Amino acid sequence: MRDSIWKDSLYKNYIFIIVVGVLIGIYSVASLYCKLIIGIGLLLGFAALFLIQDLHSLVFLNILLLCVVHREPAPSDLLFIAIIIWVLLKDRPNLDRVLEMWSAFLPLVIFILINIIALLYASNIYIGSRYFGITLYLLLYALFIGIYTKGYNIHSMLKAYVIGALVSAGLGLLGFLDLSPNILMYDSYRTKALFKDPNVLGPFLVPAVIILMWDIDRGSIFKGKPMLHIVFIVLIFLGIVGTFSRGAWVNLVVAVSIYFIMNLKQIGLKNLIIYGVILTLLFAGIWTHVIGDEFREFFVMRLGLQGYDTQRFTAQRAGLILVFENPFGYGPGQFEYMTDKKMVNGISAHNLYIRLLVENGILGFLSMMVLIIYIMTGLICYHIKVASSITSILISIISGMLINSLVIDTLHWRHLWLFLGFGLYFALEGYYANTCDRYHRRT
Repeated sequence: MRDSIWKDSLYKNYIFIIVVGVLIGIYSVASLYCKLIIGIGLLLGFAALFLIQDLHSLVFLNILLLCVVHREPAPSDLLFIAIIIWVLLKDRPNLDRVLEMWSAFLPLVIFILINIIALLYASNIYIGSRYFGITLYLLLYALFIGIYTKGYNIHSMLKAYVIGALVSAGLGLLGFLDLSPNILMYDSYRTKALFKDPNVLGPFLVPAVIILMWDIDRGSIFKGKPMLHIVFIVLIFLGIVGTFSRGAWVNLVVAVSIYFIMNLKQIGLKNLIIYGVILTLLFAGIWTHVIGDEFREFFVMRLGLQGYDTQRFTAQRAGLILVFENPFGYGPGQFEYMTDKKMVNGISAHNLYIRLLVENGILGFLSMMVLIIYIMTGLICYHIKVASSITSILISIISGMLINSLVIDTLHWRHLWLFLGFGLYFALEGYYANTCDRYHRRT
């Protein structure tokens, strides 16, 4: 009964959600005059949504709008404020669920306190305060997702994410084919859609591939024949290729490999071989018939080391030297400022783990790693005992992102914290059902 209630409410307002989402996307790239007109419409739209719609519609739209991060604050950030207001004014916060999260709160509280203390000694207080504010917001976002997620609404939230990925991939391909404004392109070759960087767009698309692969035989997210899923996967795969992001490619390979390994029994060796052949033929077809000679040369060139890779390695070495000089951290957002003293034109770390070590010190780094290990361990235990295939999605996606984090700063990726929030829900379900305890006692 509860399942049908939120479905009816969501699909009743489905067109409204999509229209508002498109308007916000246009607003993020429009001229000043257009922003004024669209802004008035959005203000009225949000007022109507807040008064007559349900919380799940807001959350659905928030996740859908994660595909628009051309400028900050992003539309999804502003909408999250409306969600918090809704929860405080119209719904009673689930305090029991919050109390259940004490084990996850502990490393988070330590990490936040370390950031605050380090911020007091930061060389650039303004940059540090802004950077810490974004980090704190994303931590709260993950906690909200962990509290809000339930068995009866996660399929809808995953659907919102896939729709956003399809929109991003479609826009990226339009830019790639010169059928849209240059704002969708990073340069002559690489697509970025409504993101700032193709190195963020590519990894954003990867989870949608895993979700669609999982949904092919289930139809829990998209009803209809498997061919629809295959078309969507091909579209998103082309979007990932079009970003020419090496990190996204590795992310995809890692996530898909882990997903197949975790579901080998359900998929079967025969189907696994079929999938492998299909992917090989798909790549070969794209390589020979879709990508021209110029893009093939660019693709091959992207597989090797780039000129700026040397600068990134130099910045990372400088960061490691800073860690040894001050293992307590230099404060949030200070990596570029501090490495600039060690090298000319200090650049970003392009490595989540080195950034955490430099800015938050060894203790801050360990507290964040404890949170991630806590979530991943809970997911694995839940997957083993409950035999939940949906947890294999999250383990695969998060693992791919963590590998991707070796070559790019991911601390402020909204989609990373979305999936960590999903993971937090299932991890807590596993722990509080004594899933892991029963498993250890039996073995």
